[in-house]
Amino acid sequence: MSDELVTMIAAALSAQGRELLVAGSKSALTSLVGIIKQRFTRDQAEVLDAAISHPGDDQRIAALSGLLATVLARDPAFAAQVFSHWQAVRYEAAGSEAVANTFNGNATTVLQLRDVHGGLSL
Repeated sequence: MSDELVTMIAAALSAQGRELLVAGSKSALTSLVGIIKQRFTRDQAEVLDAAISHPGDDQRIAALSGLLATVLARDPAFAAQVFSHWQAVRYEAAGSEAVANTFNGNATTVLQLRDVHGGLSL
């Protein structure tokens, strides 16, 4: 998982995690927080809690991002689980009328479309 993506996840957890947890939300982001907390040790969970408790604190976000990157690199199955849930967070945030395109892997040509009316030729 790229450093940029991990930083994006850490920033989203920090920015929205607290209000969703306090509200008892059943959102995809709340689910992602739970998955990460289950995997983290107690000390690691404290880093997550600190980032959530202090939204927008760049130092806490950086600490969470670094920790998350390390854990994801060591556990590919966990990384896949986090990535999958992150896609759900993105989809949920986009709303029902938006498109959230995702591509992973190698390809010569990639097309991601929505609502094509008519022909398509390559």
